[in-house]
Amino acid sequence: HATSSAYKISAEWGSQDGLLRVSDHDLAFGSEILLKMGLNKGDWFVCIHAREGGYSPSDEHLHSFRNTPIEDFFPAIKFITSQGGKCIRMGDSSMKPTPADIDLIDYALSPFKSDLMDIFLCSECLFFLGSNSGIFDLSTLFGTPVAAVNLAPMSILTRGLSDLSLPMLYKDSKSDKLISFSEIMETNRANYRTSEEFSNAGITLVRNKPEEILELVTEQYHRVRNTHTEKDDNQVLQKKYKSLFKEGHYSFGYASKIGEDFLQRYSKFLS
Repeated sequence: HATSSAYKISAEWGSQDGLLRVSDHDLAFGSEILLKMGLNKGDWFVCIHAREGGYSPSDEHLHSFRNTPIEDFFPAIKFITSQGGKCIRMGDSSMKPTPADIDLIDYALSPFKSDLMDIFLCSECLFFLGSNSGIFDLSTLFGTPVAAVNLAPMSILTRGLSDLSLPMLYKDSKSDKLISFSEIMETNRANYRTSEEFSNAGITLVRNKPEEILELVTEQYHRVRNTHTEKDDNQVLQKKYKSLFKEGHYSFGYASKIGEDFLQRYSKFLS
């Protein structure tokens, strides 16, 4: 229930190189492991992480709203591979295996997984496609762009200047109607952090649709490749969304952006 200083620091850091970088020794080691994982020299890749409940089962009852089905990422994965990239799933050994028919390297359940490779992959990917889980912060430390989906509470966003975020929508459980962004951000609902708080307040969180995740990934891909053409009203909508954040909101002063297709689609909820 307070503003994190990390967002002000990240905004001031701006477009400088990442705070950390992988050593030459570890870069060589990680590159060799990539070859063993089936990548060719020169292949680019995107790290994928869809949070599941197995990593911290003791408090899953508090944080189950943060989980994302990997299936919701499938259209985005197909887009990445259609552009010539590889997709590498991050995570831990508790995660369910991914279907064999999806073109995804299941690093989380592979014999190649290690702490060093976790850091190497997060630092060297083209960008990190993540859900509501802290692993994408590893990429931020190395200056690697992030595209994060299903973020909640609404006061939490990614930090990096090149990052993109999609918040979850809030729906009134009784009326089944969506609640506007401005209504949420004007109350303490913007800072709820447990499943119980949302449930007690009569709020149902609505996950981002697979097509919305695809839009975000397409935008991030083209931004990283410097081939993105920004929509005419995007800067105006970004400023309106950012104006909803006040001192006390966790991400107040953030430097990242909201996915522009998402903002256009839900622009009526900005006021």
